[in-house]
This record gives sequence, structure tokens and C-alpha cells, in this order.
Amino acid sequence: MKYVFPLKEEIRKAIAAGEVVESPVSVVKELFENAVDAGAESVEVQIEGGGMRLIRVTDDGEGIHPEDLPLVIERYTTSKVQSLDDLLQLETYGFRGEALHAIAAVSRLRIRTKWMGSDEGRVLEAVEGQVKVLRVDPWRRGTQVEVSDLFFNTPARRKFMRSPQRETAAAAEMLRRLAVPLTHMRVKLLSEKRDVFLLYARSGPQDRYIQATGLDVHLEGFDATTHGIRVYGWLTPAEWCVRTSRKLYIYVNNRWIKDDVIFSAVMGAYGNLVEPSRYPAGILFVELDPEEVDVNVHPRKESVRFMRPSDVYEAVRTAVQELHRISVATPANTETFTSDISETDTGEKKDVNRITFSRKEFRSPGLNEPSPMYLTGKEPDTWKFHGIAFGRFAMVERMDEIVFLDVHAAAEQVVYASLMKNVEEGGAPRVPKLVPEVVTLSSDEKSLLSEMKMTLERMGFVVEDAGPHAVAVREVPQVLQDVSINDIIRAVTSDETRGVDAVRNEISHICATIACHSVVRGFVRMGENDVLRILKMFFDENLMKYCPHGRPLMFSISRSELERRFKRR
Repeated sequence: MKYVFPLKEEIRKAIAAGEVVESPVSVVKELFENAVDAGAESVEVQIEGGGMRLIRVTDDGEGIHPEDLPLVIERYTTSKVQSLDDLLQLETYGFRGEALHAIAAVSRLRIRTKWMGSDEGRVLEAVEGQVKVLRVDPWRRGTQVEVSDLFFNTPARRKFMRSPQRETAAAAEMLRRLAVPLTHMRVKLLSEKRDVFLLYARSGPQDRYIQATGLDVHLEGFDATTHGIRVYGWLTPAEWCVRTSRKLYIYVNNRWIKDDVIFSAVMGAYGNLVEPSRYPAGILFVELDPEEVDVNVHPRKESVRFMRPSDVYEAVRTAVQELHRISVATPANTETFTSDISETDTGEKKDVNRITFSRKEFRSPGLNEPSPMYLTGKEPDTWKFHGIAFGRFAMVERMDEIVFLDVHAAAEQVVYASLMKNVEEGGAPRVPKLVPEVVTLSSDEKSLLSEMKMTLERMGFVVEDAGPHAVAVREVPQVLQDVSINDIIRAVTSDETRGVDAVRNEISHICATIACHSVVRGFVRMGENDVLRILKMFFDENLMKYCPHGRPLMFSISRSELERRFKRR
């Protein structure tokens, strides 16, 4: 008896549609990306009934050639890929030629279009993928795709749809993610004929992000290139992080994606600066050679595969970490201030480093509270010292602000950074284990560990072969002499992309504890010279703006804010 049969055509279409069209969100995404690829400068999306009753996408792009119109709903028909080389160097959002075919198979579809080189428009109407109408139409410019009665012929799929309100919210969030980096485009969304949002063209990505999400946050810019991979964007500082990870928009070669490698690198860069329940918000762009990223790994093109995931991870982590540092470069347009200073403890006159204060963050409209302070500095200068409040908080004056500094936290960060630098650069003392610690590993884990051996040795570990399925750890950094190494080695080998970070995280935690107990504590009487010395070390070393436990080191209150509070203005 024969058990294997070819699938019927209607079953094939249903399966193919299920891969591409999961929900109304999938339809909105595919149709919007088609409009982008058509060179549209304005796109309007209308949704009714959460997208189940109607999705209408109208653009002013180049339109569809009259001879191509009946082909667009056929499977594997596309204008974007003609060879395998094209597939390896994709610069368009769509490429498979599956979207309209899949959408048409599970809906009533109407396409009205006018190709830019044609004198008249055309209209195509299809039901369940079968063309019912194809004729001349008085459409004037671009393309309008109307999808109605989605999943009308697959009632089982309709039962799994969420409420219209939730489907609309999901479609709106997807459209925001797609539209934010496309600053040349005007994008409008309507639901039940009411405006949901409107993004204007020619605004910067950070402006569009704030406009689209409605978040009331600071965004700080960063830009760095590592291993030939450029990473740039605008993210919230640690103290402005939010309670959801959904407000972090990630783009690879301007394509929105969900990616564990990049997300983990971002979170690794923030480390213990944020609470476990909070996440950075903002936009992050990764640019690399298209041949080094495979976008053809997900039915809805929502994830990618990298040729060098470890390099991507390091590039992202390195770039984002710069958000938490104090730059030593002095911008040309920054404000400076000076004061009468100062003597060393021996009474000897000295110069103090010039500290230049600079705001580099993007601030969303409507914020009035005192903002965190972000500083840069390089050459000697002076500032006006006003004393210590409550034995802990130093006050210094700049031209139009009072800056409050947590002296203990700043000193703690100086010690912590010194310890971490010594370990990571191989300058930290290492100690032998009295009894070498043997760690049992699989052959794959052992192979992965051997690839990281040079990095681990630089950090102070001496790891030797101890048989086909084991290694012996003979020396460790001094800060880890009382720590179980077994867990660290296993964490290193659990993920080829982020393994060494397990070591860094453990060392970071221990160095933070050492720093906390080794610096001067609060409520200890400190003088001007102590504060100035800490500030000098702080800026000389280009340190992070937070203590190792994530607390901010300083903030400022502007003169105008003080005048407002005292009713002086």
C-alpha cells in the first residue's frame, strides 16, 4: 500500500501562506517593505478590524509594469534577485517572491497601480490566489494593495488571532520599527479611519524614534568600528532604562531584526549598571559587508545569521560601552569654567586638569527635572569648589550649573577600573592553585576552550590539557584565588559567542567588591584637595559615568532650574 502522496495544490498554498503570513502584522510588514523597495517617499497604512477585515497600503513609488501585474501573485516571481550572487549581496527588503503569493492565497486581494512609464493604471483582483479581474484603472500614481477578509478560507487560523485591539497594536509596533530608520519617508498609520501616528520625512532617526514611541527619555549617541563592523545609534543611559526590552530597535544593514547575539552584547555592555528588570531603549545600527550576513534564514526575514558572530558581538559591546565612559576628547564647542585653585597637601602650588563639560545626549521634549551630567576632559584647568555636603557629596560650580559628585562612588570607580584594566591587559598578579582544579568537558567544549586559550592566559589563567575530556586550571588571577573556577570554565564553553564574557563578569563582580571596600567611605571628612585629586584621576583615565554597582556618579542642577524653583523667573 502506498503511504506517500504529493500534497494537493490547496494544501501547498495553505502551508506556504502559513510560513509567511502568520498574522495581520506579517501582511503589514511585507506590504510596507514592498513599498520601500519601490522607492516610495510616502506610505499610508490603513487597518480595520485589527487587520482581519482590511489592510490597505498606499505608496507613491514607481508602480508595477502592466505586463508584470499578473505575475506578482505567482510564487517565486520577483524583480530583485536574478542570480545566486544577488542573493548573497541583498540590499532590498524583499527578495523571495513569496509574500504577495502567500497573502493572495488566504485573502481577497486587490492591487491598483500605475507604473511610472505608463499612461494609464491597472487593477488586479484575486481570491484565494486566483485572478478574477485584470483591467485598466484610473489609478494615478504608485501602488495600493488592499487585503480584505484575511484567513477567510482558513477558519482554523482565524481562531488563533488575538483581539482586534491587540492585533492593531502589534501592527503599529512593527510599522514603527520598520519606519524609524527610513528618514526620507513619510509614514502614516490609521486604524478604523483614525490617525495612530504620523512620521514626517527628513527628521533624524533619534527624532523619529521619540516621535514614534512617545518615550520621554534621554538618548545618547555612539559610533565605533571594530573588526570592520560599524556600530552606531542612540541609546538611553543606564538611569533612563525602561521596563521592557521591546523599545530597543536593532537594525542590520538598515533591516530591522531580532537577534540574540546583538541583544546579549548590548546587555553585556550595560552589565550591572542596570537593574535586572530594566532594559536600554533606543536604536542600534550594525553595518557590515552584505556577504557576511545571511538574511535568508527566517520565513518572515526577522532574523539573520552572521559569518563572524563573535566579531559582531565584540563590535556591539565595544561601541555601546562608550556610552558609559567619560571621553577624553575635548569638543570644539563645549563650555568650560575655571576657578581659583589650589595647593597639594604639602602646600605646594599645582595645576589641575582642565575639565570640559559637554552635553552629548539627545533629550526628548518636555523634560524639566535636573539632568544627569556627562563630562569630557583632557588638559589642566580649575573649577570652583563649594565644599562637601553631608560628608559625602562634593559641590562644584560651572558657568551655569551646580554639579554634585558622589566622592565615594567616583573613587570606587577609579579603583575598580584600575583592577579591571590590570586583569584584562595581563598586568594583574596571578597565583598558582595549591591543587590544580580539574574541569571535565565534552570534546566540543574542550575544542572551544582551546580557541580561547590565548585570551584566558592574558587575563591570568593557565589552563593545561588533562586528558581527552578534561583540563586542569593551574593558575588564576589573584582576585579569583578563592573562587570556584569550575563554573567559570563551564560558562566560557557554553557559548562560543559570549564565553569569555562569563570570566569578565565574574572578575567584574569581585573587582567591584574590592573597590567598594578599599576606598574612602562616606561620612569621612574630606577636603578640597581630596575631591580635586579624585576628579583628576577620574577624567585622566577616561572612566565610566557610573560606579561599579550602577549608581550614577554625578548630576547637575542648572541656574535656570534654581531660579525657577525660587520663583526668580
